[in-house]
Amino acid sequence: MNVNKYIMRRILTILCFCFVSIGFGQVFDGNGDTKISLGASFQSKGVGAFGAFDKGINDYLSYGVSFGAILKSDYPTEIVTTDEFGFETSEEILESDSFTEKLDFNARLNLHFNHLLDLGYNFDFFVGPNIGRNLGGQIGTRYLVTENVGLFAEAYIPISTNIINFEDSEVNYYKFYEQPVFNIGIVINWNSIF
Repeated sequence: MNVNKYIMRRILTILCFCFVSIGFGQVFDGNGDTKISLGASFQSKGVGAFGAFDKGINDYLSYGVSFGAILKSDYPTEIVTTDEFGFETSEEILESDSFTEKLDFNARLNLHFNHLLDLGYNFDFFVGPNIGRNLGGQIGTRYLVTENVGLFAEAYIPISTNIINFEDSEVNYYKFYEQPVFNIGIVINWNSIF
């Protein structure tokens, strides 16, 4: 079993248990509410950093942007293929060719369920579409530990990939951000601090 997948599953299980055992509350305050999320990003063969900025439109919707960057990957520096005669050939993947494959930037919209489900004060559950290099969606939760700082967990699922292709080649060897991504970290309540 891939170590990254094992770690991701363990972290997701612990976070889900924590959120269910802590109880439900409300973090999203509606129009003008601003949150900044910073954390770690996990996907198959890659670990990186994640950041998001969200601003409330009304009691149910927010808009924002998110950014991801792979910092460590488990991929080899070459791809080995076998030709029709059974001979192996290898193609070197230059690090400079894969740089833009390790970055992701999206505009996003979220639907918040706090007011619909009367979840209380500290807990926020959201889901919504995003568009950038890929078209996809996110589903996540936030829990404020204090008035200013909390924790978040978010999953990103791509639906259509390579809408914007930064490389000359249409082949993304690494498949970063063309697969499910799991993000965890801290959330900062911008309104309470500034």
